[in-house]
Amino acid sequence: MAALLIRAAALICVTTMADAHAWLRPRPLRAVGTVVGAAAGWRDELAREARAALGAAGAAAESDGARCVGFLAARMPDADRGVVSAEFLARNCALALGARARSAWAVSVPFDLFLEYVAPYACFDEPRDEWRPLLSELLAPLVAGAASSREAAERINSLLWRQWDPPIRFMPNQTRAGHPGQLSPLSVIRARNASCTGLSIMLVDALRAVGVPARVVGTPCWARAGCSHDPLAHDACGNHNWVEVWLPEGASAGAPRCAGWHFMGAAEEGGLDSAWFFPMPAQLQRPGALNVSIFAARFGPPLAPSAEARASGSAWPPAALHFPMVWAWGDRSVGADDVSMRYLEGGSA
Repeated sequence: MAALLIRAAALICVTTMADAHAWLRPRPLRAVGTVVGAAAGWRDELAREARAALGAAGAAAESDGARCVGFLAARMPDADRGVVSAEFLARNCALALGARARSAWAVSVPFDLFLEYVAPYACFDEPRDEWRPLLSELLAPLVAGAASSREAAERINSLLWRQWDPPIRFMPNQTRAGHPGQLSPLSVIRARNASCTGLSIMLVDALRAVGVPARVVGTPCWARAGCSHDPLAHDACGNHNWVEVWLPEGASAGAPRCAGWHFMGAAEEGGLDSAWFFPMPAQLQRPGALNVSIFAARFGPPLAPSAEARASGSAWPPAALHFPMVWAWGDRSVGADDVSMRYLEGGSA
């Protein structure tokens, strides 16, 4: 199965691997193939074209592949219309499914979690680089033989940054309003540096490239004494972003959707559930308070709780949430979950 999916990705590629390694020369992603026009139902049309691209490569990927491209087309931001093509989605899903088929721990991830936290091609509003061909090829050997997704995640965070010479390093103060710095993986590779936000996006994409569910988590402002709760106030107050990974071996049957999440700092030593910000200042943060809450990013726009959840009173918060991006404070296009309480209660679930 893994071989068929990898072959499918190769067959539907209309660019060479040299083109996929676009970090060699700075340029934005160009939409390739047919880009959906202005007609109504563009998401459905995009999904149909992506399914056709997958189908041409072989029926083995058709069922899960159709679900993958359908999910991404339905949830993708409006701003990606005309930028992300059907062929891009098909390649992305074929490679994501190939990574899923490559190991027992990747296959054990529930498919709905795979769709939301492995298959997506972006975390926030970063440039839409086609990073998956490069990172899949580069990183698959690093996790070959890993006995668990925990081992794979810790290997990636330890080894990823040294795959280039000079290695990628942390550089602070790059996500101020109007100055987002390096956010996409290829821009980080070109610059060989990024802030916590750019490093976190790159680590999430690297983990997704090998089949580990991952998401960016962060807070606009630390709730330290003396902070104004203004995310742009000064460096001691924030913001900060990090990474969470979902481990199938950490969840039990019938556990809630958030079960199995563990945190790690991008390019930090110490492994899972160990970082400079935990327990303090993370345990100073408060749920339900925009500037000093901890949010986990989701792919696509904010989702309101279901009618059933609202009726039962189990929905918290009672309205859709967005991830507050301090470099684009007015942009509410990225959905989020408020996970502050989990950090107050211990940090992993």
